[in-house]
Amino acid sequence: MMSQKRFVLRLIPWFILIVLTATGCATYQPPVIPPNTASLTPREVVSDYYESLAEHNMSKAQRFLSPKLIHYYRSTADGLQNLKKISDIQVSAPTTIQLKNKTEVQVTATFMAEYYHVRRKSNGMQTRFLFLGRSGDNQPWLIESIGLGP
Repeated sequence: MMSQKRFVLRLIPWFILIVLTATGCATYQPPVIPPNTASLTPREVVSDYYESLAEHNMSKAQRFLSPKLIHYYRSTADGLQNLKKISDIQVSAPTTIQLKNKTEVQVTATFMAEYYHVRRKSNGMQTRFLFLGRSGDNQPWLIESIGLGP
């Protein structure tokens, strides 16, 4: 009787480990990149990103962001949820920037924005400088950073 109890007690940590591993694997969801996103130019990526924000479609907008940038917007108090309205979106042609290990492009976007709570950003005409990169020639362009100045 005692050996059966020990056997069961030895199995419990393994069972817990298997359950935790299975649940952890089940909750991980790699970013889904729709097939048509891979063929977009940097200018189209930025236009589609801001159009998604205008439609309040945050899940679609996040498809155009690098994982690092998605994490940033989820962790900041002034994130994408603060955007009430966006209109009059204009996107410039990309400028190529050759870096040591990869090529990036810079695209400028201007738009009218209205925020629910004005904190660091004000309502009205906005200008953003977006840097896009990709991991290979056949990979999609993703927005890696969005800034207020060049």
